[in-house]
Parts: sequence; C-alpha cells; structure tokens
Amino acid sequence: MRARGEHVPDMTHSRRTADARITHMRDAGVLPSAGVLSLCPARRLIPAEGRPILPQSLRAATVTLLLALLSLLMVPSAALALDVGISPARMEHTVEPGTTLEGSIRVGTHGDAPLDARLYVTDFAIDPTGAFVFLEPGHTAYSAATWITLSAEPVTMIPDQPVTIDYVIRIPEEAEPGGHYAMIFCETHTQDGEGSVVLAGRVGCQVLLTVPGDIVQHVAIGSVEAPPLLFGFGREKVSVSVENDGNVHAIPGGYMNVAGGFPAKDLHFDLDRITLLPGSTHTYEQELHDLPWIGRVRVTADIRYGPRAEEFTVGEVREIEVFVLSWKVLVLAGLVVVGSILAVIGERAARRKRARLRRLRGTRRATPERRRPLGPKPLADAVTVPAVDAEELRHSERRSRRHASRRRGGAHARGHAR
Repeated sequence: MRARGEHVPDMTHSRRTADARITHMRDAGVLPSAGVLSLCPARRLIPAEGRPILPQSLRAATVTLLLALLSLLMVPSAALALDVGISPARMEHTVEPGTTLEGSIRVGTHGDAPLDARLYVTDFAIDPTGAFVFLEPGHTAYSAATWITLSAEPVTMIPDQPVTIDYVIRIPEEAEPGGHYAMIFCETHTQDGEGSVVLAGRVGCQVLLTVPGDIVQHVAIGSVEAPPLLFGFGREKVSVSVENDGNVHAIPGGYMNVAGGFPAKDLHFDLDRITLLPGSTHTYEQELHDLPWIGRVRVTADIRYGPRAEEFTVGEVREIEVFVLSWKVLVLAGLVVVGSILAVIGERAARRKRARLRRLRGTRRATPERRRPLGPKPLADAVTVPAVDAEELRHSERRSRRHASRRRGGAHARGHAR
C-alpha cells in the first residue's frame, strides 16, 4: 500500500519513453530491426522471447569453441587415425662384403580414401630410454642406409590394395664385420580443407644386417640399482642397465625376480625385448608392488639374448640385496609406541591418585571425627547451656535480690528529698 499523497509513477509513460529510445537507437543503427529487442524497466536488454543476451566475452568464447570443433571435424580421417601398414616390420640378413641382396616390402592402407606416400631410408639409433633417434644416411659408424636403393619412392596407396616396393642392398667390399643398420620409412601425406599437403604419419621397417668376420656379440648388465631401504609404497623402482659392448646388434630380454622377507615373497617381472645396437645402452625400470612387510630381499636380474631374435642362448645374471621395512610395520610400531606411552601415563596417574587417597585416609585416622546422625540438628547442639552448681545458683539469686532492694531504697530516698 502507498501513503496518501505519495507519487505513483506512470508506467504507461515509462513504456512510451523506452519505446521512443529503442526507436531512436534503431534509426541510428545501434540496434537491429524491430521486434528483436525490448527495454524492460530494469534497463536490461533482453530478446523479445525473454532470454538474456550473452555477454560479449561469453559470445567470443562460444564462437571460438565452435570453430575449434569445426576444425576437428574438417581434419581428414587419415590424420586423426593413421591406418597405414608396412610388412615386414623388421628384416635381418647376414651379408658378405661385395654382394648384393634384393627383396621387397609391402605398404598399404585400410582407410576410406587413397593416400599419397613417400618411401625413403634413414639411419637410426636408440637412446637409453628405448626411444628411436632417426638420422641422415651415413651419420652413424654402423650405417647401412647408403647401401639401400628403393625401386619407387612416391606411391599412391588405394585402400585394401597393398603396394609392393622392391629394394636392392649393395654391400661394399670394404664393409667392416659386425652390424649395420637402417630404417625404411613409408611416410603418408594428405590434403587439408584448403588443399595444402600435410603429413599424416609414417611407419618404418628396421633393416638389421650382419657382415661376417670377427663378430663379437655381448650384452653386459651395467648395474642393478634400488634404494637400500624399501618402504613398500608401490613407487620404489629397481633399474637394470644393459649395454651392448660388441660390434653387432642384439635383442635382449629377460626377467627380474624379487624374493625373501617376511612374509616370504617371490615376485617375477618380465623385461621386454628391445633392439640394442652396438655401443648403445638401455635401462629397464620396474616398480615394485606387493613387497614383504619386513626383512632382507634379493633382487635378481637375468638378461638373455642370442645370435638371432628368436634365440636366447647367452645370458648374464646380477644380484643385489636390499632391506624392506614396510610402512605397515611403521604404522603398527607407531601405534604400539603411542599405546605404551599412554599406558605409562595412565599408570603414573593412577599411582598418584592412590597415594593421595592413602594420605587422606591417614589424616582422618589421626584426627577422628564424631559422626552426627542424619536428621534435624538437636536443640542441645544448637544452644549450649553450661552446667551450674545449685548452691552457687542460690547465692546468685540472693545477690540479685539484695541489689534489687538497694536500688528500690535509693529510689525512695531520692523521692523524699524532692
């Protein structure tokens, strides 16, 4: 309700003013045509349907997101999922100096559209983490990339129609005994929405050649390392470093065994097979799980390899010992210590209480108190009357009467005098 005399705004006039402002803004080109926007009394621009207009920053973010999704949809399928294969993925040959080796590889795609591919040869190396490093032909001392010639470099692959590529390997007369290596790549290209050629991906075939002669194939375990104290968190790692100190490649594999402790454990971990080139190293890392609670454990690394990938005729074993003290044991020990401390504190407090009670009981025995019966306090206890002898009481009464008679006689005498 409104008080008498209070001004009531004219809503009709306000609407007319708002409509006039909108008409002026439309005429000036600030607002779109009629019927799209209206101005409410709260001075917010809202669409005619009643839904708020998005802020400018939110509109920009929405447009950016839509453009990003649209760009993903426009990326060719070959770029999103590489569906290209090469066969074989690895070739191993023993070749004599001055000879020629001929063969073929096959490349193809199972995608939905044809792909243009380029085939070329590079050197490759492997770093200690097992990652391949690709180099220009002739870059490494054991390079075989300059010995390989391909019959066709650019090809067009039709889906489900493999293409055969011939190769020729010419071994020089002065080729040194040992291993020589190269990688044959099939690199595919496609076109984006603007017609530009973009790289879709590549697959490779390892070429592992061995020139007979003074061949030394030896893989040594460089080190087996682990923390001296394991707590069983599941994140502790044992690392096994292997090194190819021969002059030919090897493809080692093996396992790691962890045994001992209490309760007794016998854990087995497989070590993946990797290609190890001459002079290169590789480090296996294995996380340890489900360790025993406490005790000394033995970590054994067993590495196996052979003259060919399928053979494991040579091996090397290395062992170390570490101590396990599980966090579970530490938690239990902490609970026992805390419980012992609390028990000692409680026992001392009980002893002090018993001693205090004994002292209080001794004091009460030294000064015994008469216990008053329950109920209202007797009058004799409330008023204490001292015992008086009867003879003394009679003398006291005589003295009182004599004093009273004397006071009366003195009062009569003073009256006559007046």
